[in-house]
Amino acid sequence: ESVQQRWHSQPPVAGRFSWNGQTLWFWPENALASGSEVTFFLDPGAEGVDGQVIRQAASWVVTVRPPQVLYLSPTVGGSEIWRVDQDGNNADQITQTGGKVYDFTPGADGETIVYAIENAQQGNDIHIIARDGKNDRLVLACGGDSCIQPVLSLDESTIAYSRRRLSVAQGETFS
Repeated sequence: ESVQQRWHSQPPVAGRFSWNGQTLWFWPENALASGSEVTFFLDPGAEGVDGQVIRQAASWVVTVRPPQVLYLSPTVGGSEIWRVDQDGNNADQITQTGGKVYDFTPGADGETIVYAIENAQQGNDIHIIARDGKNDRLVLACGGDSCIQPVLSLDESTIAYSRRRLSVAQGETFS
């Protein structure tokens, strides 16, 4: 409560708080205007569950970027992830996989995309890529299994996904 009481913004933004362990999330009541800038403040005096007190003010400046849409677009033999402005202008291809993207989900902050990609064993691996198409990295190699429907946790520390085993030995379950 002491943290929430000392949290405010300029201009004022109405919203709700939620806690995930020791992480506080603030969710604005209404969408912030594209291109606007909001400064969030935490005043000194907030007390943690361990009794430690924040002695210095902190602030964060947020610039709201324009809304964009992510989508899968077919290419010869498969799909890639694309990004486009809300008005349909400025389409930009995010992934360069040769049409091997199966599905994807953006992270809650819009900066990261997690996606499933077909691998050489006809399975699907899980990758993460930045919204600008940089820093693409493999996070889970699934071999001949199909790892699909990846979803990032709010803090982006965990990925949930479905894994279907494509080949099983006698007595094993299929998926």
